[in-house]
Amino acid sequence: MVVISNNIEIYSTEDNAFSISSSDVIGYFSMSKKHVHEKYEIYYLLSGERYYFIKDQVFRIKKGHLVFINQGEMHKTTDADLPDHKRMLVYFEKRFIETLNGSVSALLDFMAQKKYSVMELSLRDQNYIENIFREMTEEIIKKPTGFEVQLQGLLMKLLVFISRHVDEHNEKEYFSNCPKHEKIADIVKFINTNY
Repeated sequence: MVVISNNIEIYSTEDNAFSISSSDVIGYFSMSKKHVHEKYEIYYLLSGERYYFIKDQVFRIKKGHLVFINQGEMHKTTDADLPDHKRMLVYFEKRFIETLNGSVSALLDFMAQKKYSVMELSLRDQNYIENIFREMTEEIIKKPTGFEVQLQGLLMKLLVFISRHVDEHNEKEYFSNCPKHEKIADIVKFINTNY
């Protein structure tokens, strides 16, 4: 099967402290291996379904699911036995939005303490998130005066939404029911516990 991937980096700051990209994949695509990076990651699935491996857990995510990955968390995505998906992806470092009063650190620390990284969003919340991504994209395309400051503000708005959503909702577990993935998760848990 041929995979057609239209992966577009919409924008990246000169110092790589912030980047946003979109991807529209036709066919089946799985990342070859798990990876870790020292940036935070926000992954939003616009269409399709994916398996998302995070640390020692496997989640099945669908359209409207948002995934938050902390710095240094091992992760990977694979196809969910269905072709085609579309996603938005934001990478950022804390320094891109650091504030003097430490409010960003408090938000990121709060999210780091939460057990689940996957959030199922209502249609209303999906529209809210998609509007933030649309605003980011418009700022990047037009590059008006102060657009990077506006990107910082939009990222802060996104992070506040995520932390409030996590705080207000008892997240369901979107674990994969696939026996193969459950076995892999058990092996990874064993390795992490006994390393």
